[in-house]
Amino acid sequence: MHCLICSLLSYVNWIHSLRSGLNDAATHRDAAKTHAEIGLSIIGIPPPRFSWFPLIEHGLRQASSVSKIGEVKDVLLAVSQIAVPIPQLQMINSIEYFANSGVVLREDKNVAGPVLFKSDSPKVIALLAQIDGQPWLETLSIQAGQSFSMVLSGEFLGWPEDCDQMMIRFTHTLPPEHLKVGSLLFVRDGQEKPVQFKIRSETSFPVPQSILSDPIELRPYVEFTSTTDSQVRYVVEDVVGCFKLRARITDPKTSAVLSKYPVINTKIVEVVDSIRKRFSHIPANEIADFCDMMSAIGNFQGQCLQEARYKKGIEVSESTFQQELLRHLRTILPASEVLEAPRFGGGPTDIHFRTVIVENKVADSCPDRPAFAKKHEAQLAQYSAGKGVSLSILCVLDLSVKHAAPAQASNSILLSEASAHGFPDGTQHPTFVTSVFVEGAMPNPSDYAKNRRAIDGNPAT
Repeated sequence: MHCLICSLLSYVNWIHSLRSGLNDAATHRDAAKTHAEIGLSIIGIPPPRFSWFPLIEHGLRQASSVSKIGEVKDVLLAVSQIAVPIPQLQMINSIEYFANSGVVLREDKNVAGPVLFKSDSPKVIALLAQIDGQPWLETLSIQAGQSFSMVLSGEFLGWPEDCDQMMIRFTHTLPPEHLKVGSLLFVRDGQEKPVQFKIRSETSFPVPQSILSDPIELRPYVEFTSTTDSQVRYVVEDVVGCFKLRARITDPKTSAVLSKYPVINTKIVEVVDSIRKRFSHIPANEIADFCDMMSAIGNFQGQCLQEARYKKGIEVSESTFQQELLRHLRTILPASEVLEAPRFGGGPTDIHFRTVIVENKVADSCPDRPAFAKKHEAQLAQYSAGKGVSLSILCVLDLSVKHAAPAQASNSILLSEASAHGFPDGTQHPTFVTSVFVEGAMPNPSDYAKNRRAIDGNPAT
């Protein structure tokens, strides 16, 4: 783990040197690769003590294969999946850290002096979390008021001699009434000292969040106690694996600002969270304007799919599509602020709402939607640069011949970070383009079976 972290930090220094024009960039890059290669050479020497050792190996392989700045994101993602707390980075000296180093302990107010572990006490807890069977690795979208099953499982080295039970608790900033979690108690059975545990609890978040607020964050820690001696209490804060649990608490009944289509609402929240995760300095008013516009366009996308509004055989020009979208947006958003054709970056934009620019396209052939979005993102990026904003939307009516049924609407909402001239490895202040594809040239549902029979050479009905 030490090698992986050192490799990542060396890559960070490499990026800083490149962007600052310093002469030591190559040195930092070489150091990063060297750390990764050393880590790969020793990863198999000690016996794997934890089930997440393969994640470390995966991170090292990502670090050893970096060839350009943009690929450092893959290393960062790999490290985040292992999720070692940042304060621990200064304490790691080798892989043997997991067996030999101490832990950061809280002070127990009921015992004179700091709480110390005996030699056989756990140095670190490896924790995995699941919500209704789904691994809790990324920010989850959880419905407010709904009870769900939370399962926490993990491993540790040793068990305090004078303790017979373990409790998992959370630090967070939520008011007490915003989190309801059952007991997360694990009791030692007999004299045997367990090395693995699994605890299940019913949990709920009664109060929903605004889409504009940051996701909630829970940080677990472990407390060992004794049922026979109330003075015995050991606290382990060094949790690896799921050391930080993030969630967004939603309520479909009160999501008036969203699209009114739950599957699209979920995608809008994912897009907003992804933008914030990549670049946290976007002004709040830009995020709010983007959410309003995405909600309105998402409602249009959902209606078109629900009604099969643009049927097979109907020709739709780009100007007609733009006028229909404009009329729809003005029924949802403040109509006087939904403007047509203001100029930014040297050209007229299709639709403009406060800080958000929308470009419309009609595609007669679009076999690859991500590729189509990538092809047109530069146009949006120039408009955004001219206006000095970070978020824009590409809305595409796809009139391609449909040989297969359409996907769920959420699949047709794509987020990309636009490339910029002179910065092949990305910019410090990126421009994001969200592409929304509206289904067109929709056949009758029974037409797919007819086409299949024609392909198979079977005319039978």
